Amino acid sequence: DSIKEAADNLVFSDNRITGAVVYRRTGDMLRVDSEDLIYGNCSPLSKMKYMNILKEKKRNELIVKTTFNLSEIASKSIDDIQVFGEQLIKKILETKQPVTVDPVPSEFRGLQRLIILYPVINEDELSGIFVVFKHSTNRIFPVEERTVETIIEDLKVVFSLINGKEVQAERNRLQGEMKTAENIQTSIVPKEIILEGYDCAHSMITATEVGGDVYDFATSPQGYFLGIGDVSGH
Repeated sequence: DSIKEAADNLVFSDNRITGAVVYRRTGDMLRVDSEDLIYGNCSPLSKMKYMNILKEKKRNELIVKTTFNLSEIASKSIDDIQVFGEQLIKKILETKQPVTVDPVPSEFRGLQRLIILYPVINEDELSGIFVVFKHSTNRIFPVEERTVETIIEDLKVVFSLINGKEVQAERNRLQGEMKTAENIQTSIVPKEIILEGYDCAHSMITATEVGGDVYDFATSPQGYFLGIGDVSGH
């Protein structure tokens, strides 16, 4: 809606932003979560032969399938990177500033005349990229710049909320697994120790949810045996 509103405020609406994509960082991977985050006429960030004859649906599928490993990109020098999209992302990682592709490579001709990658930075870390495409001009206008700035600020908030929920979901999952492991550990030790002629009491309290502690007992004609073990280093 913001992009459409910016187009309505242009003197020549044919020069409007014709496409936009939201990439989000998840761990070390940068990806488009779904086709719902692709607006208008967009292209994958790769130099592909015959891209300009692919239908929009196919290009959108390729956009969603294409992911970027930020750790690998950061570890390489720009001269060693051959993949077009990785080169652009490398520049963003180094400068944390928008990167303009102008002129666009020949593979994009007929589809795009301008591609701009805007970083979404949260606490000095790249949390996503907002990519803008134009078909009919290689200029971005002030009203569009203001719109993009607003979208970037909104994405900062949205990404923070999403990442917070994902962190909490992962924490809940781990806590559930640890609880299961704790139940398994406590189930393998005897509930009570019964030795004729003795009163026995026992307890096991681990330093964390799961420890390396174990105990057991056995009886035989030769006598009673108690075993206590600890393998975790506490």
